[in-house]
Amino acid sequence: MKAIANLAQRVKSLSIDDMLHELSEHVEFTDYIIELNTKSQLYDKGIDAKGERIGSYSPKTKAIKDANGEISDHVTLLDTGKFYESFRVFLQGSDFIISADTIKDTDDLIFKYGQDILGLNEDSLEKLRL
Repeated sequence: MKAIANLAQRVKSLSIDDMLHELSEHVEFTDYIIELNTKSQLYDKGIDAKGERIGSYSPKTKAIKDANGEISDHVTLLDTGKFYESFRVFLQGSDFIISADTIKDTDDLIFKYGQDILGLNEDSLEKLRL
């Protein structure tokens, strides 16, 4: 019984900052945040952190994507995979920050599609809270 009381006391003494820091150290947690941003939002739906569609392919690119059996009804930002592979999550204060290398060839994806390509929309945040 004393062990349970000690555990309960330690849990009570944890601050929100302590818990956030602990979560930021778990790869499974940060990988899940990245998956929500890249797969659930960008790849599956072609939407940004505001829930807005990030773009459409030109007719030529759409035809190429269709011929290759790739998603063609929305921009996924997944061509070579390097952009998705560059995603990182880190803790800044009490906020989790998503960063990535947005420079691809001669384009900056942030300039082209907006800064909200990095970040979670309300649906993803709700999944994270569960």
